[in-house]
Amino acid sequence: MQAKENKCSALALRRHDLQTTTILATTMLSGLALAPTSSAIAQTVEAQASGTAVHLPAINVDGAGGGDGDPFKPSYAVSNATTATKTNIPLVVTPAAINVVPRAVIQDQQVTRIQEALENVSGVFPDASLGSGNRFIIRGFPVSQIYRNGVLAASFGRSEFDTANIERIEVLKGPAALLYGRSEPGGLINIVTKRPIDVSYNSVEQRFGSFRQVRTQWDSNNFLGDGNMLAYRFSGGYQTNGSFRDFDRSNMILLNPSLRFQPTPDTSLVVDLEYFNQDFIADFGIPAVGDRPAPIPISRSFGDPNDPIDNTRQINVGSEFTQRFNEYLTLRNRFLASFNHGFTDFVNPAPAFDAAAALTPDGIMHRNIFGQINNDTIYTTNLDLLGNFDLWGMRHETLVGFDYLRSTTQYPFFGDFITPNPAYDINIYNPWPSYGIPRSAFYAAPFNRPGFPRDVSAFLEDQKGIYFQDHITIWDRLHIVGGGRYDWSVVARGRGGTIRAAELNIGAPGVRRYDDAFSPRVGVLYQLMPWLSVYGSWTTGFGANNGVTADNVPQPPQQSEQWETGIKAELFDKRLLATLAFYNLTKNNILTPNLSTPDPFDSIAVGVQRSKGVEFDAVGKVTDNISLISSFTYLDARVVKDSILDDAGVPVFLGHRLPNVPRYGGSFWCKWDVTEIPELHGLSLGIGVRFVGNRQGDAISSFQLPAYARLDAMAAYKWSFGPMNLVAQVNVRNLTDTIYYESTDPDSNVSPRLGIAPGAPRAVVGSLRVEF
Repeated sequence: MQAKENKCSALALRRHDLQTTTILATTMLSGLALAPTSSAIAQTVEAQASGTAVHLPAINVDGAGGGDGDPFKPSYAVSNATTATKTNIPLVVTPAAINVVPRAVIQDQQVTRIQEALENVSGVFPDASLGSGNRFIIRGFPVSQIYRNGVLAASFGRSEFDTANIERIEVLKGPAALLYGRSEPGGLINIVTKRPIDVSYNSVEQRFGSFRQVRTQWDSNNFLGDGNMLAYRFSGGYQTNGSFRDFDRSNMILLNPSLRFQPTPDTSLVVDLEYFNQDFIADFGIPAVGDRPAPIPISRSFGDPNDPIDNTRQINVGSEFTQRFNEYLTLRNRFLASFNHGFTDFVNPAPAFDAAAALTPDGIMHRNIFGQINNDTIYTTNLDLLGNFDLWGMRHETLVGFDYLRSTTQYPFFGDFITPNPAYDINIYNPWPSYGIPRSAFYAAPFNRPGFPRDVSAFLEDQKGIYFQDHITIWDRLHIVGGGRYDWSVVARGRGGTIRAAELNIGAPGVRRYDDAFSPRVGVLYQLMPWLSVYGSWTTGFGANNGVTADNVPQPPQQSEQWETGIKAELFDKRLLATLAFYNLTKNNILTPNLSTPDPFDSIAVGVQRSKGVEFDAVGKVTDNISLISSFTYLDARVVKDSILDDAGVPVFLGHRLPNVPRYGGSFWCKWDVTEIPELHGLSLGIGVRFVGNRQGDAISSFQLPAYARLDAMAAYKWSFGPMNLVAQVNVRNLTDTIYYESTDPDSNVSPRLGIAPGAPRAVVGSLRVEF
């Protein structure tokens, strides 16, 4: 049923058997032979030819602390991000809109999910299903792919990333096909995890909060043996909590050990393992009545107190190797194996994708029990050769690379999401008499298979790509970034029976599609002053479509094009980076659910969508003791071409705004370290606001989510005892207890009219952190 969103939300494959272990071990060995790491230490190399010392730029450290690299003093100030170019080009001279949420912001706001952290970035809005998951909308278009340290870690469906091991989050706006291949046109989200650094650092934090939240997280970085040759970092967290939603609860554990081996200043290898496990209750939200969310308490759930616990589990095994040959050439390889598993079994509206039939005018919701298992395995690697040299009076920073991705998914589902069971009917205005479905009914659901034969789907994505890029600097003011990428991809699909994802019948007619495409990119930036730049860029994209027609034929790939221009400025002694961007982005071959068939995987490729708008972002420090991060976006995202006609021959979607996309939205967060008053030295105060305009709830604009503004605040006090810091902190989210709604289900598990996600009411979190 998650596949109804056109991109089957199949997820994560539990592979603990001998076959998977063998595959992983073999792939890891091959990856480590080339493997990559962005760990780094500034170094001096003696140039034998000239006899003079040449100071090489430091190998980029993805695991560093704040903007200043000191984990004891994390900073809002950021100057570099590798996502846009896979090189260490400063943000101020990169002709693209790139946003960074540093660890200091995550720590000050006490956010635990990347959805909350990305509220600080312009043009990014949630697009979740069943109350969780990491689906987003960027510049008007859905994005379900999440990258981890520069390689794909999650592609569809329900995936979670806790912030306990996150160093920063980078967002590249617009098509990212040049360096990453098949991707969504709105942008790309890259999570940079905590990795070994060159200082000894340890912290333990305990939190208690509203809705029975108890959370412990830790971070330890130290050296093994003498010197800095071998270093480790171990971060993670454990959390248990209830919810403002009836019956909801969750338990989470995250473990992320990593090891760095650096035998010479020019050679570095990082290997890391991430284990994430979460028990939770699936929650599809509340329905719409008329053109607004139903007038009922936001705490009300239409699940059941006897609903068994659901689960998602992710395992990531990665490596990164960097070898600097000389001052001109560096070789870098990354590898990641991701194993993801998800299981949900819950009472669902029925029919799930027909709101008019599932919810009667007098408020009776028809339901039945439905479940799904999402299993996904991803192997991905890349090999990059970076150059750095002068030629004909111009500075060149070049990149030539190759990458490979193989993703297999299996998605069985059970129960019934089409035909309601009258015994499970519930009144949305008086639900209490209907609670108490026997737990045995949930346990029996896996043995109830839908009426059509294709109740197990298997998917295969196989992609290879080569790419090149050159960043040319002329007169120290003009920066030109250009390049291209050629992709070869295979999308295959098998359905019926108990097909294993690794044993797809990919030779059968109509279940395999080959595509190849060239994706160019060019950008120009001119520094009017050392602190002020103007830029323009043109980018194309090549995106995945793994939906199929009713005849089981894979859909053609999506294609996109973006024009962007903007201004960048480094202000306040280059401690604050501000970007103003204007863009026009189009996307075609868009999939929409084929609601004329009962099969949740059937889709139709239709039309063209266009998003155009303006974005503003600023992050950094205004003074030594005032830090801020802010964003604003105004956009118009709508359907501009539509081939779906109603009975009267009128296009169904033409002219409609895209769902869950406001015309405007933004945020502002400011922290003040009180250093001017000696008696209050150590005190920090923060205040912020998140505002979002009204949004269309579905593709035909049948209802709207109202605009809202939410206030947040924090206060912290730090005591220093020699090398040890003790920090007490209190955060209040939704200070004014505003009632608001975050998003609607993207036709993934239920119709948008049946799946509105309410925002949380006022919540207070207190914490105590020790650093040494």
